[in-house]
Amino acid sequence: MEKLETYTYGRKIVVESDHKLLEIICKKVLLIAPKRLQGMLLQDEELQILSKVIKKGWPINKNAVDLKIQKYFQFREELTIQNGLIFKSDRVVVPNSARADLIEKAHSSHIGIQGCLRRARECLYWPNMNSDIENYIKTCETCNIFNMEQQKESLHSHELCTRPWEKIACDLFEFNQQDYLMTIDYYSDYFEIDRLNNKKGKEVIGILMKHFARYGLPDCVFSDNGPPFNSHEFRHFSNQYGLYRY
Repeated sequence: MEKLETYTYGRKIVVESDHKLLEIICKKVLLIAPKRLQGMLLQDEELQILSKVIKKGWPINKNAVDLKIQKYFQFREELTIQNGLIFKSDRVVVPNSARADLIEKAHSSHIGIQGCLRRARECLYWPNMNSDIENYIKTCETCNIFNMEQQKESLHSHELCTRPWEKIACDLFEFNQQDYLMTIDYYSDYFEIDRLNNKKGKEVIGILMKHFARYGLPDCVFSDNGPPFNSHEFRHFSNQYGLYRY
């Protein structure tokens, strides 16, 4: 049954067996069955009560509901039974015995608390599910080891410019198999886009010199410091014009 779970889980099926011992096991009363067999026979008590109330109808007053299922009262209209399973809207209500296993499966790829919660919320529900998942992930050794390495760097804002073209940023990008240079002014957010014949330093320098002639010489130039901005030609150009490169 575990091997064919994909085909059997959540469906009404008929099991045919020539193993008489299995028939005897299933007929045993839960209280007198050996402990190793009780897991096979046990039904979730809370969901059994909830199932009966859903079929019979909810009382008008919450206090008239069994204490074990009062937590479901506020969204009782969303609860339905389909093929023996209880659903909250389109999410299956998970019995207590299966929750730990499903949390482990949802967290198998160690995608963090929020990623795991998003995955679980797509199809699963049980009371306090969020806190159960968070508490499980907080005890995950793998996540704790790599958590500090994935800390986000704090955002450092640039100082406000006092004039246009005081500080500019340059970057290369490709569109429709053609290379372009984008130059942006930090003061006004005005930008220039120029088509490149090649991505060499000489080509980029020629375009920037035209911008400098029109708008003035900047104090600082920001780039990703990749080609061609890390070339000898561009370093010489920056030093010649007294530009601070970042």
